[in-house]
Amino acid sequence: LSFQTISKLTLQKINKTTDETMTTYRYLLLWIVRLIHDDPNLMLHNQGKPGHEVQSSTLELMNGLVSLVHQQCMPDVSSEAMEALLCLHQPENIELWNPESPIHTFWDVSSQVLFSISQKLIQRQLANYTDILKWLREILVCRNIFLNKNSANANIGNNKTICIHIKLEVVFFMYLWSIDIDAVLTAMSCFSLLCEEADIRCGADEMAVTQILPNYNVYADLAQASTVLTTGRAALQKRIMALLRKIDQHTSGNSQAWDDTHRNWDLITQYLETFPKDPKVKMEECQAPGLGASNPIKRKPPHHASTEHELEDQLNEWANMTGFLCALGGVRLQNKPHRISATSIPSGLDSRKTSLMQSCGDSQYCPVTQFISNLLKLLVCQNEKFGAQIQKHVKELVGHELNPALFPILFDQIKVCVDKFFDPSGQVIVTDLNTQFIENVIFIMKNILEIKTDQPCDNVGVTSIESLMLAIVRYVRHLDSTVHAIQIKIKLCQLVETMMQRRDDLTFRQEMKFRNKLVEYLTDWIMGNSHQVNIGDICSMSRRPTRTAIQRIIHSNQTTNQNSNKAPTPLFLRSQTDVDLDQASMEAVAALLAGLPLQPEESDRGDLMEAKSQLFLKYLTLFMNLLNDCSEEEQDTAMDPNRKRSTSNLSAL
Repeated sequence: LSFQTISKLTLQKINKTTDETMTTYRYLLLWIVRLIHDDPNLMLHNQGKPGHEVQSSTLELMNGLVSLVHQQCMPDVSSEAMEALLCLHQPENIELWNPESPIHTFWDVSSQVLFSISQKLIQRQLANYTDILKWLREILVCRNIFLNKNSANANIGNNKTICIHIKLEVVFFMYLWSIDIDAVLTAMSCFSLLCEEADIRCGADEMAVTQILPNYNVYADLAQASTVLTTGRAALQKRIMALLRKIDQHTSGNSQAWDDTHRNWDLITQYLETFPKDPKVKMEECQAPGLGASNPIKRKPPHHASTEHELEDQLNEWANMTGFLCALGGVRLQNKPHRISATSIPSGLDSRKTSLMQSCGDSQYCPVTQFISNLLKLLVCQNEKFGAQIQKHVKELVGHELNPALFPILFDQIKVCVDKFFDPSGQVIVTDLNTQFIENVIFIMKNILEIKTDQPCDNVGVTSIESLMLAIVRYVRHLDSTVHAIQIKIKLCQLVETMMQRRDDLTFRQEMKFRNKLVEYLTDWIMGNSHQVNIGDICSMSRRPTRTAIQRIIHSNQTTNQNSNKAPTPLFLRSQTDVDLDQASMEAVAALLAGLPLQPEESDRGDLMEAKSQLFLKYLTLFMNLLNDCSEEEQDTAMDPNRKRSTSNLSAL
């Protein structure tokens, strides 16, 4: 039975229009394939033929069966063809493919079978992809059994294994983000079979194993993770992303998987962003050249409206793709040497950070940079149906699952976006979208800085974030005094505090100047920017007798009438949000001031000592005012136990 024979039968079946004729050809194909399944020796019997003809005959038989596997319009024939191929891959039957050269024929024929099936899986052209993945796993098991029996000659004629190995890697990687948990677990388990094949081919030579499978240990961990009981899709994806971040060796397989996933992600993102406003962008059209749409797209005919369940699946699979691209992005970075001028490297930057800067320098124009740029745009996605969910997925995945190798690119791209929030003269452009972006970026950066890895460097210090942090603070300073704006300021203070906790891991170009500037900005938020008093009042401040709440109100009114400067608002009259901002600001300022020499602005350096004294008095004034208000609040609380305390932990700072 040749490939041409099966093709003719298949084409005749398709070209005939009568049901009777179609049924006749379908049954004819079905029984022929069952015959192969029941008695493979019948088709493999080539007595008296030379070896090259036997191999050619076997290859045609295999290609014919593979073509039937692709016939999704005949599921019974397709399923039977899969069983026949599995039967032909039994070790005892592989020996009959070409008895004169079994190993060479094995690599040639089996590789072509797997390549064809893998290509269809990558293109998502098989509706029953989960069943085919399980079948593919059984084929690999049979292959490894045969190789183990012939381990002494396992590497003979294996020059074609490189191509199929790449395809298998791509398949297994790309099904890690599937919406079907069964498909995900199957793909994970298949990585162990790649490891087993490498062990068989290399024996005890560990060096050779790592050359064939550079990420051997992570693949083994992925396979092991498939056997652990999971509590749902989210938990499984989180476990997968944690393992993907450990992959640090670039291979053609993982790189192609990232690229193919990225193309799908781009197009599905376009669909979700425009849904349902742009009827021209249909989900079935969202496929890259040579790539089929993801499976949820194929579930419905083009003329049917999407159900809520299908839309939810599409969004969840998009989120899985996003996490996959974030976690595996490190392998896609270009690693060409990049010359960095001596002036661009901060003094004191160690060689470890310098080498990392060189490795990521050329990443400026790589697909990963474009991906990160597009991700950041989604932080302000305004789609009526998906916008809020897309924003949530992006900030959570970037903040928690991004590969550390991508941190420098992320910080640079955030800076590019934030710079657009200032006009050419440096004035802040405050809009709702800009504010939303800033708030989400604060969340992302805080989460990234809170992640402390066991690695000697997690790339947070490869690029300086001084200018980025100052730009964010400058923007937030121009927000109004609404509750939401105050909450953003609190989050920013927490980010600053987290940044100082990671000070030893970060790179600073002008650390003293940077920290002094942040102190200047953040102290303006303490006590609602109403703490300014004359420096001459400082000495008497600590001796000032405490006043009751009524006396403070009277004093405040008198001061207002006598002076155009606004008097400090008593703590008990301020909202809890205001007091929370006081505390967050003080904690951030305390972290910044620890071991910090006061450094006045360049314009204030006529008399350096005098400028430092004035700066010291300014901050002392602030702290004394704050302490005084805290003590008055404590006294009022003691006099009225039923009144809720508003100073929180300020007095303990």
